[in-house]
Amino acid sequence: MLEEYVSEMMQCTSCSFCTVTCPVMNVLLTDASSPRGRVQIAYGLYTGELEPDKSVAKRLYECTTCGMCDSTCPSGVHIVDVIKAARKVVYPQLAVEKQKNFAGNISEKGHTYGEEKEPIWAFTGFAPKEKAEVAYFMGCKVSAETGHAQGIAAVNLLKYLEENFTTLDEVCCGAPLVNVGAPEEKIRAQMEKNLGEIRKRGVKKVLFSCPSCYYMFAKVYPNHTDVSDIEFQHIVEYLDEKGLKPEDFEAGTEPITYHDPCHLGRVFGVYDAPRNLIKSIPNADYKEMEHNRESSLCCGAGGSLALYEPSLTKKMADRRIAEAGERTIVSACPNCIGNFSKHTKAISIEELLWDMLRR
Repeated sequence: MLEEYVSEMMQCTSCSFCTVTCPVMNVLLTDASSPRGRVQIAYGLYTGELEPDKSVAKRLYECTTCGMCDSTCPSGVHIVDVIKAARKVVYPQLAVEKQKNFAGNISEKGHTYGEEKEPIWAFTGFAPKEKAEVAYFMGCKVSAETGHAQGIAAVNLLKYLEENFTTLDEVCCGAPLVNVGAPEEKIRAQMEKNLGEIRKRGVKKVLFSCPSCYYMFAKVYPNHTDVSDIEFQHIVEYLDEKGLKPEDFEAGTEPITYHDPCHLGRVFGVYDAPRNLIKSIPNADYKEMEHNRESSLCCGAGGSLALYEPSLTKKMADRRIAEAGERTIVSACPNCIGNFSKHTKAISIEELLWDMLRR
C-alpha cells in the first residue's frame, strides 16, 4: 500500500504547480483539497501522524484522478497513484454507502449497477462469436441503459467497416474498485474473468469506448499478469487508422465542440484521432473549447467522485459546460457524456459518426 510510495511522497516539494492546475482545488479553494495537500495527508497516514477519519477520507475522495497534477508536477511525482494507495487505507471503515454498494455490485453481479444488466447482444443485436481476433469491450457505463446508443453506434461502425470482431460476455474492468480503494483480491477477480473470456475467444486485440476500461487493461492489468499477447486500443484510434473519408459522411453538423477525456488524453496522449474523425465530416461546425488537449478540464465524474460528492461533480461539469456554450459536447468517454448529459446536450463520437455516415 502506502509503503510502496514513500519515495514518491518524499519527492514532493510542495511547490504548488499542481495546486494551480487542479480542477477540484479551483472549485473548493482549500489547500487540503489540492494534490499536494492529499500527498501530505497520505504521508501522515503512512507515518501514523494522522489517524484515518471522515475528514481525511473526505479530502482523499474529493479527487477525480484526472491526472492534471501528474502532468504538471516538475518533480515527476505520480500523485494519483499516491492518492489511490491512500484510499485503500480509509476504504474499509470510511467509504460511503454508495461506494461500497458499487463495489458489492461488481463482485456479486459483475457490473456496477444494482439491477440485472441486459446482455449486450440484446440491444446491439450482435452476440459474441466463438472466435475472433478483434473484440469490442463495452464496459459498464456503455452497456447500462443510458449508454446503449454509444454501444450500438460502436458496433454498427465496426460492422460498417467489415471488421471481423466479437462482443464479449464481459464483467466490470475493475476501475471503480481501484478508484474507491477496494481490496486487491476483488480487482484481481475481475481481471481473471475478463482475460479468461478474451483468451477463450482467441482475441488478439481489444477495442474500448471507455478510457477507464482502456486504462485498466493497458496500465493496471500488466502489473498483475502477463497480457503481452493482447493489444489494447481505444476505438477512436482504430477508427482514425481506418481512414474514414469526407465522402463517407453527410455534410455539416450542428454546432459542436470536443471534450478531451482525462485518461484518453493525459494518460495515452490521444488528442489527434478524435479531431481527425470530426474533421472528416464535411463542413462540420466545430470549435475548440478554451481548455483543450493537455489542459482539458475534467468533467467531474472520474475517480468515484460522483459517488462521494455529487454536488462537486456538478460544479465541475458546470465549468466545462460554460466553456462549451451553446455547442453540443462530443466526447470519447461514456462517463463524461453521462455526466454532461444531465445538464446539457452531449453525445459520443461513435454516435456522431454513425449518425452522419452515408448508408
